[in-house]
Amino acid sequence: VEKVSLLFAKNDRCPNCCPTGSHAQHDVANFVQSLGVGRGRNVKGIIGRQELDIYIPTKKLAIEYNSLYWHNVAAGKDHAYHQGKSDKCSSIGITLFHVFEDEWRDKRSIVESMIKHRLGMTSRKIAARKCSIKKLNVAERQAFFNANHIDGDTNAKLAIGLFLDDELAAAISLRVPFHKKHATSLEVARMCGKLDTNVQGSLSRLTRAAANEARTLGYKSMLTYVDARFGASGTWTSAGWIHVSDMPSRFWWTDDISRFNRFKYKADSKNGLTEEQVASSAGVVKIFGCKNLCYRFDC
Repeated sequence: VEKVSLLFAKNDRCPNCCPTGSHAQHDVANFVQSLGVGRGRNVKGIIGRQELDIYIPTKKLAIEYNSLYWHNVAAGKDHAYHQGKSDKCSSIGITLFHVFEDEWRDKRSIVESMIKHRLGMTSRKIAARKCSIKKLNVAERQAFFNANHIDGDTNAKLAIGLFLDDELAAAISLRVPFHKKHATSLEVARMCGKLDTNVQGSLSRLTRAAANEARTLGYKSMLTYVDARFGASGTWTSAGWIHVSDMPSRFWWTDDISRFNRFKYKADSKNGLTEEQVASSAGVVKIFGCKNLCYRFDC
């Protein structure tokens, strides 16, 4: 019997007759083609028996479209699946960029901007040295990251932006880490540039500015967790960050339509329910991404 969630059924979608991945994957491929670069679809023979959804050989970039229905644990995609595919690509010099179904559906402009950046085709370039540095208020921070970061905004202790005249071109936000063992550090909550804009040198300038603020507040270092799902590069080390460790693959909960934060469904000790039982009763299952790369910057 085919597993179909209630929400999947309510949306009149049959995973066999209407596989979301094929249509949306076609849209992603068409977008890449519209940029004027040659690409292959469902390419075999590059990483053994596994296919690459979209492959741009001239750029050594591959793109995987991960539907929520076919890429969760109930569909056989465990914690190692996506990272394993990325590792195979990395071993032969290919960067693999993963995009989830809900990201392409709900944040398409951000995904398109990220793809263009990885292809070296960002429309606009700005030198960070020509920008001024200013602290952001809460409203400015929320508006910028919700419009430009794939994960949207999140609470932060402080935020700093690079401004070209009155235009906010790039920003970084810092928060207190969740784990007490990092009590002497601040954690980068968000960092990104404006859509379709490459602010060259932005990470280095924002890192220095953030380090000054952290030091003033009595912190000894900063931490950041970089999602390998988007094709980790040497950008952070080039800006003076030290690679500390690799964290396990990230996971979310999914009902086949959307993804939810991993903290949304936890064990209920009061009622004697395990995490899996709580999730099952809510009709959600785990869906994994890739590992996080942990970096440190000493202030």
